[in-house]
Amino acid sequence: MAVFYPINLGLVGVGILLAATVGGVQGHGQDIPAAPQPKLVTKSPIAHPFVNHLSFTSQDIVLFGTIAALFVADGITTAKIQSQGFHEDNPIARWFVRKPGGNAVYFAGVFVAVIGAAEVTRRLERDRPEHRRLWKVIGKGVEWGTVAIEIKAVQNNARLLAR
Repeated sequence: MAVFYPINLGLVGVGILLAATVGGVQGHGQDIPAAPQPKLVTKSPIAHPFVNHLSFTSQDIVLFGTIAALFVADGITTAKIQSQGFHEDNPIARWFVRKPGGNAVYFAGVFVAVIGAAEVTRRLERDRPEHRRLWKVIGKGVEWGTVAIEIKAVQNNARLLAR
Protein backbone atom coordinates (compact mmCIF):
# COMPACT_ATOMS: atom_id res chain seq x y z
CA MET A 1 0.00 0.00 0.00
CA ALA A 2 1.41 3.40 -0.94
CA VAL A 3 2.07 5.97 1.73
CA PHE A 4 1.14 9.52 0.76
CA TYR A 5 3.57 11.86 2.45
CA PRO A 6 3.38 15.59 1.63
CA ILE A 7 6.46 15.26 -0.60
CA ASN A 8 4.74 12.53 -2.60
CA LEU A 9 1.65 14.67 -3.06
CA GLY A 10 3.85 17.61 -4.08
CA LEU A 11 5.58 15.46 -6.68
CA VAL A 12 2.22 14.31 -8.01
CA GLY A 13 1.14 17.97 -8.27
CA VAL A 14 4.32 18.89 -10.17
CA GLY A 15 3.75 15.95 -12.48
CA ILE A 16 0.19 17.04 -13.21
CA LEU A 17 1.34 20.60 -13.92
CA LEU A 18 4.07 19.34 -16.25
CA ALA A 19 1.64 17.05 -18.04
CA ALA A 20 -0.83 19.91 -18.50
CA THR A 21 1.90 22.21 -19.79
CA VAL A 22 3.33 19.66 -22.21
CA GLY A 23 -0.17 18.70 -23.35
CA GLY A 24 -0.97 22.39 -23.96
CA VAL A 25 2.18 22.81 -26.06
CA GLN A 26 1.28 19.89 -28.28
CA GLY A 27 -2.30 21.19 -28.54
CA HIS A 28 -2.89 19.45 -31.93
CA GLY A 29 -3.86 22.79 -33.50
CA GLN A 30 -7.14 23.06 -31.58
CA ASP A 31 -8.17 26.04 -29.50
CA ILE A 32 -9.13 25.03 -26.02
CA PRO A 33 -11.87 27.16 -24.42
CA ALA A 34 -11.08 28.78 -21.09
CA ALA A 35 -12.21 26.81 -18.08
CA PRO A 36 -14.99 28.37 -16.01
CA GLN A 37 -13.74 30.10 -12.88
CA PRO A 38 -14.75 28.39 -9.64
CA LYS A 39 -16.98 30.26 -7.23
CA LEU A 40 -15.22 30.96 -3.96
CA VAL A 41 -17.28 30.10 -0.92
CA THR A 42 -16.12 32.19 2.01
CA LYS A 43 -18.69 31.04 4.52
CA SER A 44 -19.80 27.53 5.31
CA PRO A 45 -23.21 26.83 3.74
CA ILE A 46 -24.19 24.92 6.87
CA ALA A 47 -25.20 27.21 9.73
CA HIS A 48 -24.21 24.81 12.47
CA PRO A 49 -21.82 25.77 15.29
CA PHE A 50 -19.81 22.52 15.11
CA VAL A 51 -18.70 22.45 11.47
CA ASN A 52 -15.47 24.44 11.76
CA HIS A 53 -12.09 23.24 12.96
CA LEU A 54 -11.15 22.84 16.60
CA SER A 55 -10.69 26.14 18.39
CA PHE A 56 -7.83 25.21 20.72
CA THR A 57 -4.92 27.55 21.34
CA SER A 58 -1.34 26.59 22.19
CA GLN A 59 -2.14 27.26 25.86
CA ASP A 60 -4.98 24.72 25.62
CA ILE A 61 -2.67 22.14 24.04
CA VAL A 62 -0.23 22.54 26.96
CA LEU A 63 -3.11 22.26 29.43
CA PHE A 64 -4.43 19.09 27.77
CA GLY A 65 -0.91 17.66 27.74
CA THR A 66 -0.74 18.32 31.48
CA ILE A 67 -4.10 16.62 31.98
CA ALA A 68 -2.93 13.62 29.94
CA ALA A 69 0.27 13.36 32.00
CA LEU A 70 -1.76 13.51 35.22
CA PHE A 71 -4.09 10.78 33.93
CA VAL A 72 -1.09 8.58 33.13
CA ALA A 73 0.39 9.18 36.60
CA ASP A 74 -2.98 8.48 38.23
CA GLY A 75 -3.43 5.30 36.18
CA ILE A 76 0.02 3.96 37.01
CA THR A 77 -0.23 4.74 40.71
CA THR A 78 -3.76 3.33 40.87
CA ALA A 79 -2.56 0.06 39.34
CA LYS A 80 0.31 -0.15 41.86
CA ILE A 81 -2.04 0.56 44.75
CA GLN A 82 -4.47 -2.13 43.63
CA SER A 83 -1.66 -4.65 43.43
CA GLN A 84 -1.07 -3.96 47.14
CA GLY A 85 -4.65 -4.83 48.03
CA PHE A 86 -6.32 -1.42 48.04
CA HIS A 87 -9.43 -0.66 45.98
CA GLU A 88 -10.58 2.25 43.80
CA ASP A 89 -12.79 4.79 45.63
CA ASN A 90 -14.50 6.10 42.49
CA PRO A 91 -17.49 3.79 41.86
CA ILE A 92 -17.48 4.40 38.09
CA ALA A 93 -13.74 3.88 37.74
CA ARG A 94 -13.88 0.83 40.02
CA TRP A 95 -15.89 -1.08 37.44
CA PHE A 96 -13.26 -0.37 34.76
CA VAL A 97 -10.09 -0.92 36.77
CA ARG A 98 -11.10 -4.42 37.85
CA LYS A 99 -10.74 -5.62 34.26
CA PRO A 100 -7.47 -5.98 32.33
CA GLY A 101 -6.80 -2.79 30.39
CA GLY A 102 -9.76 -1.11 32.03
CA ASN A 103 -7.58 1.58 33.57
CA ALA A 104 -6.49 2.76 30.13
CA VAL A 105 -10.04 2.63 28.79
CA TYR A 106 -11.38 4.63 31.72
CA PHE A 107 -8.73 7.37 31.59
CA ALA A 108 -8.88 7.62 27.77
CA GLY A 109 -12.65 8.01 27.95
CA VAL A 110 -12.44 10.70 30.61
CA PHE A 111 -9.71 12.51 28.63
CA VAL A 112 -11.83 12.53 25.48
CA ALA A 113 -14.83 13.73 27.50
CA VAL A 114 -12.81 16.63 28.98
CA ILE A 115 -11.54 17.72 25.56
CA GLY A 116 -15.03 17.38 24.10
CA ALA A 117 -16.58 19.42 26.89
CA ALA A 118 -13.92 22.10 26.50
CA GLU A 119 -14.53 22.29 22.75
CA VAL A 120 -18.31 22.44 23.14
CA THR A 121 -18.06 25.26 25.68
CA ARG A 122 -15.67 27.15 23.39
CA ARG A 123 -18.06 26.83 20.47
CA LEU A 124 -20.99 27.95 22.61
CA GLU A 125 -18.93 30.83 23.97
CA ARG A 126 -18.16 31.92 20.40
CA ASP A 127 -21.59 31.33 18.89
CA ARG A 128 -23.80 32.49 21.76
CA PRO A 129 -22.57 35.99 22.61
CA GLU A 130 -25.42 36.64 25.02
CA HIS A 131 -24.03 33.94 27.36
CA ARG A 132 -20.33 34.28 26.53
CA ARG A 133 -19.14 34.77 30.12
CA LEU A 134 -21.13 31.79 31.41
CA TRP A 135 -19.67 29.41 28.81
CA LYS A 136 -16.16 30.71 29.41
CA VAL A 137 -16.45 30.07 33.14
CA ILE A 138 -17.89 26.59 32.58
CA GLY A 139 -15.18 25.70 30.05
CA LYS A 140 -12.32 26.86 32.25
CA GLY A 141 -13.95 25.16 35.22
CA VAL A 142 -13.98 21.83 33.37
CA GLU A 143 -10.32 22.15 32.38
CA TRP A 144 -8.83 23.46 35.62
CA GLY A 145 -11.19 21.41 37.74
CA THR A 146 -9.88 18.27 36.04
CA VAL A 147 -6.31 19.36 36.73
CA ALA A 148 -7.09 19.98 40.41
CA ILE A 149 -8.90 16.66 40.82
CA GLU A 150 -6.10 14.71 39.15
CA ILE A 151 -3.37 16.43 41.18
CA LYS A 152 -5.25 15.50 44.36
CA ALA A 153 -5.72 11.90 43.13
CA VAL A 154 -2.01 11.51 42.34
CA GLN A 155 -1.10 12.98 45.75
CA ASN A 156 -3.43 10.53 47.52
CA ASN A 157 -2.04 7.63 45.51
CA ALA A 158 1.54 8.68 46.31
CA ARG A 159 0.65 8.89 50.00
CA LEU A 160 -0.80 5.36 49.90
CA LEU A 161 2.25 4.02 48.06
CA ALA A 162 4.56 5.52 50.69
CA ARG A 163 2.98 3.41 53.44
